[in-house]
Order: sequence, then C-alpha cells, then structure tokens
Amino acid sequence: VGIAGSTHVGDRVILAGGAGLIDHLDVGDDARIGAGAVVFSSAPARGAVSGHPARAHREFLRGVAALYDDLAPHSRTLERIAKEREDG
Repeated sequence: VGIAGSTHVGDRVILAGGAGLIDHLDVGDDARIGAGAVVFSSAPARGAVSGHPARAHREFLRGVAALYDDLAPHSRTLERIAKEREDG
C-alpha cells in the first residue's frame, strides 16, 4: 500500500494490498479500499472503492461484468479455434 504525504486516513480503514492513495485526500472512518485500487479522490466514511481509477465498488463490479459480457463471444470463438487446432 502506498499513501502519499498529506492524505488523512480515518479509523478502522481497510487498505487492501497494492492500493495507492495520492496527495491531499481524506479517507473516512471504516472505509474499504480494494486491492490494487488507485485512489484519486477522497473516499467517504463506510464506503468501498475499487479499481484504477478507484470508483464505488459496486460501479467497479458492474463495469467488470459488462466487460466480460462483451468479451464472451470472442472468448468462445478463440476456444473453438484452439480446439480445432488441437484436434488437427
């Protein structure tokens, strides 16, 4: 975890591995910062943020789910091609 100089971290905050916080932020009490999150704006008390750049955790999860939905057809095509090559 990396915390820049003037950032204030509240009580009982969870900073998961690899998280980074830039200067001049306030992280409220009981906030949760996800693994690998890069936080560019203050995090509210009892809030949860994830991602790069960090955003509300639920918003991050929706974005990841949308990405996988968009990639799923391509993934199936690549799997089919790989299997055809294996079968020769």
